[in-house]
Amino acid sequence: MRSFLTKFFIFLLPLLLLFIGVEYYLRNLESSFQRKAVHFQKSKDSLEVLILGASHLQMAINPKYMSRPTANIAFGAQDVFINHALFFRYAEELPRLKWIILEADYDTFEYHTEPDYFRYSWYSIFYDTEVKSIPLFQKASLYASSPEFFNAVLRKPKKQQKINAYGFVEDAFSGVFESFNYNESEIAKDARSRIHEVYIYDQTSLPNFAINTKRYREIITYCQNNKINVLLIKSPVHSTYPKYYVPEKDKRRNKFIDDIRQQKNVYILDLEHISEFGVRDFRDDDHLNPRGAEKLTQVVDSLLHFPR
Repeated sequence: MRSFLTKFFIFLLPLLLLFIGVEYYLRNLESSFQRKAVHFQKSKDSLEVLILGASHLQMAINPKYMSRPTANIAFGAQDVFINHALFFRYAEELPRLKWIILEADYDTFEYHTEPDYFRYSWYSIFYDTEVKSIPLFQKASLYASSPEFFNAVLRKPKKQQKINAYGFVEDAFSGVFESFNYNESEIAKDARSRIHEVYIYDQTSLPNFAINTKRYREIITYCQNNKINVLLIKSPVHSTYPKYYVPEKDKRRNKFIDDIRQQKNVYILDLEHISEFGVRDFRDDDHLNPRGAEKLTQVVDSLLHFPR
């Protein structure tokens, strides 16, 4: 029996070492998500500005241009549920926090990430935040969160991106608009079909709206009780994007914003239709590129010095 166990262990050892090596490689692989988490964890004691949201704010604010210590941990598909969990996981560990910046965009309040979203375990691994209950093996292993995703990464690593110390991708210019050479006529031609390919664009959900606005109110209440300012941003979008809004969905969002606008320590920055952002500031219909992000970051930074 002992001989069998010894042989079995010898057989498993190379596989175990291979798995550990792959896991170590993936956890230290340069990525925006990993860099954001590392910067946040290192800077908690000094942070004055925390940015939470999904891809709009992820691509819109580059902390490099902020004069206050800032962490932008917004990320694609990071819904209100996840942002609420992250905020309350760390609220008591941010002694110098003065501002929290949140999205208030068209999709913000009626979107909810799928229950089997593979990045839930990433928040456990990188942020020590259990957003939802997940299997133990996924908590312990990044690879186990999505073998299909990481097999693709291992087979064909992505082109190296220019990611700064804050996790912001500084060379993310490639996209629909660049492919059209920023030609407004070409961009407008297939805008309707292109925009409607994004499934959340037409998605409406009164239950999601109710629970997500409740979560925002909880964040706001905590901030008011702890002398933290809250800035809600309606992110810049290209003129093609709002043309196809579902009117009732947009009306609900704006009604909520109007309801909280006059609350103590709450500020609204509405840049959604502002003309100062031109076609060359956008990566696609609703995301800024790094050039546009530099402009928006400067606007936000100046605003944080002049509260009402």
